[in-house]
Amino acid sequence: MAFGEKDGAIGYLIGQEGFGLAAMFTMMNSARLHVGAQGVAIAERALQQARSFATERKQGRAELGHGEIVNPAPIILHPDVRRMIASMAAKIAAGRALCLATAVAADLAIASDSAEARVASRRREDLLTPLAKAWCSDMGVEVASIGIQVHGGMGFVEETGAAQHLRDARIAPIYEGTNGIQAIDLVGRKLLADRGVAFKELMETCRRTAAQSSAYRDERVQSCAGLLSASVQAAQDAGAWILQSGANDRRDALAGASAFLTLVAETAAAGLLLEGAQAAVRAKMQDGADQVFLDAQIGLAKIFCDQHLPMAQGWAARVKSGAASLFAPDLAALSA
Repeated sequence: MAFGEKDGAIGYLIGQEGFGLAAMFTMMNSARLHVGAQGVAIAERALQQARSFATERKQGRAELGHGEIVNPAPIILHPDVRRMIASMAAKIAAGRALCLATAVAADLAIASDSAEARVASRRREDLLTPLAKAWCSDMGVEVASIGIQVHGGMGFVEETGAAQHLRDARIAPIYEGTNGIQAIDLVGRKLLADRGVAFKELMETCRRTAAQSSAYRDERVQSCAGLLSASVQAAQDAGAWILQSGANDRRDALAGASAFLTLVAETAAAGLLLEGAQAAVRAKMQDGADQVFLDAQIGLAKIFCDQHLPMAQGWAARVKSGAASLFAPDLAALSA
């Protein structure tokens, strides 16, 4: 089926007796989660290739500390390349956590023992779905682009294949509802429609995770607790602003929708990664534990929190900037 035919086909089916909106959204939620997972998968492949290249490619000299120098050095020893590889890995871990949490919520919405638990899980699934689709597909594009950067000029030509990952990833933010539509869905159907019930539940979960993290003896986990708490507060402030402004002028709420989605997704992802880090700290105390793997999980949570959560205040400010500045200038006059 061609892209242009799909919406028409869905519209036709909705109009048929016995086929309702509930069935359509069940299908669309599943498809959107799959697209998010596609972003994670392509990003993972880009990471594997970039890491392999950076391990083998030698260029310049690298200082290892204590006066030790490697010359020529694999580029993965250079701090900026290390930053790119570590950032790719942390983003992928966050995206994988969002997708898995969405899938678990979908399963619990069907399989939980009580009706109350099933309803709560459905609320969580509905809220997480646009986050998983939009944030993870955008992340796939970003990570694939970073992968090209790691390769340098070799990444821009076809010989390495790194550019193919970016081309493959670029469609995911478009189909199954563009990511702008996901942001509008988050604000319109998931925040304004229920006055933020599901959103408040998610933020409370993150707040509890932050409080628990502050009590852990691992300094990496502890250091993330304050960052997560601040990000939760920024998200709650932004959500409250949308709830108020949306009642006055819906354009104000929608103008900041994409920024709000990013803020909520990164806060939720950090909470999930910190839950994993807490589990890793506990597992490290068991006999026969894979210390290297568990340390890596804690490290990924630390990297993601350090790199993403400090931006929460900026995302919140963008949400609250409203629509006035967007509609004030004559867009035709902005061209050179």
